[in-house]
Amino acid sequence: MLVATVIAVGYAAWVMIGRRVENRRIEERDQRLRAAAERALPPELSGTEVKILQFYAMPGELRAGEKGKICYGVLNARAVRMEPAVEALRPVLSRCFEIAPRASTRYTLTAEGNDGRLVSESFVLKVAP
Repeated sequence: MLVATVIAVGYAAWVMIGRRVENRRIEERDQRLRAAAERALPPELSGTEVKILQFYAMPGELRAGEKGKICYGVLNARAVRMEPAVEALRPVLSRCFEIAPRASTRYTLTAEGNDGRLVSESFVLKVAP
């Protein structure tokens, strides 16, 4: 019985450490992407065309009951909306907010330009049971 308990505890620790390492790797990648997007902003700041600069989730995958964040940034937009509606959005260059989906969900961000033109991007955030 003691051996089984030790094996079970060891396995649980191994799984939790593995998840932590993977989440850290994903967060570091997202920070690099965010930094690269910020460095790329000056050329894109010219013009009046509506653009989605960034739209992603951190971490890239969740377990049921976990919380994550969705980050987005738009340029030259007068309005922004997301489906499914999660939170009131506003046109900003960079913003993140917390989410806690119960199941895998496709999120779609739509930005409307001053000329009425729409641009959209979407991704699926997977939620493992």
